[in-house]
Amino acid sequence: MAARSAAAIHIANKKKKKKRKEELELKFRERRKEEDRKLDEWFHTFDVNKSGDLCKAQLKALLTTMEPTNEPSDEAIDFLMQKYAVHGGDHKNGIKKDSLASVIKTFRAYSKERKLIDRIFDEFDKNKSGALERDQLMDLLIRIAQESPESPPLVQVGEGDVDYILSICDVSNTGSILREEVVPALATWRELLIDKKTQWTKSRACVVM
Repeated sequence: MAARSAAAIHIANKKKKKKRKEELELKFRERRKEEDRKLDEWFHTFDVNKSGDLCKAQLKALLTTMEPTNEPSDEAIDFLMQKYAVHGGDHKNGIKKDSLASVIKTFRAYSKERKLIDRIFDEFDKNKSGALERDQLMDLLIRIAQESPESPPLVQVGEGDVDYILSICDVSNTGSILREEVVPALATWRELLIDKKTQWTKSRACVVM
């Protein structure tokens, strides 16, 4: 009797979990559908010439309307265009509708980190060029490595690390890191530090063995 009761409870719980999962999946699909509808509406509102692309001015107008307290700078727009625009053919420097969600996500991430970016540039952009040049980027990487819990003990930061960050994050091809490239650069460096710590931990384990 007790076994049957336990089995019945197990089946009931399983059904509840399945129903809950289905409800969550439905809500996710509905939310995604509504987000797609809004993106479609935004795109067609600002694609005033119905070209199927958003030019720089149209993208800036869209983002300004979406984030009225956080108007994008010309540098931010240039960065987004370089990263997401379709080049060549009939779509020169245009943002397509299927890229708009990624553009907005990137812009919001940049906006969220703007105060941090301001602090970084105040401290490390010594010549106020508006970009972190190689030596300035090196100083920033060293500071993060010294303060980050992800860093292995006595981590060494070299020119190869600077080259790596630039190869991944210098999408503007300036040989430096612009304000709009700082957040991806920080994320990339922290991931690299985690890899360095993992390698250091493995090497220590081999020494002990």
